[in-house]
Order: sequence, then C-alpha cells, then structure tokens
Amino acid sequence: MPLVVLTGGPCVGKSAVAAQLGGALEADGWRVVVVSDDSLRLPRHSLYASAGAEKQGRSAVIAAVERALSATTVVIVDAMNYIKGFRYQLWCTTKGGLGPSCVVHVAGSLAAAEAANAGRRGTGREYPAAR
Repeated sequence: MPLVVLTGGPCVGKSAVAAQLGGALEADGWRVVVVSDDSLRLPRHSLYASAGAEKQGRSAVIAAVERALSATTVVIVDAMNYIKGFRYQLWCTTKGGLGPSCVVHVAGSLAAAEAANAGRRGTGREYPAAR
C-alpha cells in the first residue's frame, strides 16, 4: 500500500508527525509500520557523524521498507531523507505495483530545532553538531 516519506531537518518534529499520522491511519483501520532510526536502533550521534555510517543507515532503512511493504500496510519513513536520490530509490521500490507514495516535508525554525537537539544532549538521541 502507500509509502509516506517524511522529510525535514533534524529536530523539526518528523517523529511527532509520524506518530500522529500513524495513529490517525490506524484509527481508520489501516495497518501502519513506521520505519525510523529509532525503530532500527541506529544511534543518531554516530549515524550522521560520517558519510560512510550514514550510507549504511540509509541501506538499513531501505531494507526495512522493502520488508514492510505489502498490499495491506502503510509504511511511514521517519528518517533524514534529505537526499533526493534516496527518496527516488524509495519511490522506485513502491512502483512495483504495491501502491502510491508521497513525500511530506516537515518544516520548523532553526532556533527551535537547535533547542530541541540541545535538550537531547547526553541521551544518545542527539544529532552531532554541525561542522
């Protein structure tokens, strides 16, 4: 069934949107799977610290999406998803007759994102500081 890809910067509220959307779809009778860094147990503090680690993380997300896609499931991808080629690869995965897909951009202010990330320091859920 459908694939929903959430995009937006770190700490802008993508996970909150994924939870709200997933809850609303489940209330309407859909089976929902949310694929995220947290659901795959990928450590954010090291995942986005290097290009190699980030590439491995994207591979894990794609593999999880491919496993979750079915004719009766809505898959919500709650990860960074800022690379156009990565979103295209996800789109191609759904075009095998499994249904439509869409991209939802979650916007937020830089100050709010930085404050949210600062509040996560020491928890293992923070993103590395920009260089």
